[in-house]
Amino acid sequence: MGFKVLSLYPKVASTKMALFDGRDMLNSCEARHDLFELSEAPTMRDKSELRLRDLEGPLGEWLQGIRLDAVSGGAVLPPNMPAGVYRIDGEFMARMGRMHGIGRVINHGALLASAISRSRSASGIALVPFSSGEFVEIAKVSGVPGLRFGRMTHTLHLKNAVRLASIDLNRPQEELSLVVAYLGSNFSFCSHSGGRIIDLSNPFERGPFSQTHGGSIPASEIIRMAYSGMWAKTDLLGHVNARGGLMSYFGTNDLCKAISMMEEGDAYASLVVHAMAYQVAEELASLATTLCGKVDAIALIGMCAVKRPFAKLIREGASWISPTMLTYCGEDELVTFADAALSALSGESAPLVCGNFPII
Repeated sequence: MGFKVLSLYPKVASTKMALFDGRDMLNSCEARHDLFELSEAPTMRDKSELRLRDLEGPLGEWLQGIRLDAVSGGAVLPPNMPAGVYRIDGEFMARMGRMHGIGRVINHGALLASAISRSRSASGIALVPFSSGEFVEIAKVSGVPGLRFGRMTHTLHLKNAVRLASIDLNRPQEELSLVVAYLGSNFSFCSHSGGRIIDLSNPFERGPFSQTHGGSIPASEIIRMAYSGMWAKTDLLGHVNARGGLMSYFGTNDLCKAISMMEEGDAYASLVVHAMAYQVAEELASLATTLCGKVDAIALIGMCAVKRPFAKLIREGASWISPTMLTYCGEDELVTFADAALSALSGESAPLVCGNFPII
């Protein structure tokens, strides 16, 4: 028998949950929530209590007679904090609360993990998958004083691709120079050398458009839109960061549907899909310059990375960077959060403690 771990992954209108015995998944479910009720709840904690209420049925059934070892969820911390596996304590909750709405949905994972772990005398573990504290200082300079590159990116997805590439290439991570793309629900990129991230880009600042994000957008045009009197701040942010990309072109964030339209002869769909792949290759090439063109391999990870027609287009545009292109699907979020708890419980890696890092 292995460690018993409860894994949580909140989404906008639902929460996915699974119970693991070691790496074996015993039960899983996805509880749906009332969006109006969630929107009316005044605080994050109130919203999490509503989510917890909808999870109580399966929780009571699954945990009857079972001693739970850990509860694991996700969170966003201030960007100077490294990505990784954290122990949930008072300082962790305080720093997560400083994020002022960034990553609100994923933060419910840590809130739920904290509440359930306390009620079950289990360890509370949080996986922090986003960070920007690692990459080099020169890459943060934007060209306008006071504005810096370096909002948080999908660090753990990118590093998972580096880890998998290291295994496939049979070389230590510290000896590899890679350009890496996370092509999931949105896109993030990095160059990686000497065991660390050198430079990065994310959908909030620059890079290709994705399913819902607009990527790099002309700054002057955005300023004109913002002051046109036609847009409220939240509407414009949503237009760029939630309803941009494929969603803005086709009314769907499903790349498979766009590819199907392209394969059925839709010229407009073909243009947009080719443009997205073109921009991915362009971003990979840009990051290759930070490695002086000495790239051992290109590593792609995420659900879009394994869509063959899309990956083929990227390969056509980027194969000159390196003849080796590796693609990985990535794992289910519930498995990823469970693995984070298991690594802490087994002593494989000690969880990080927020109090060990300065407040910036």
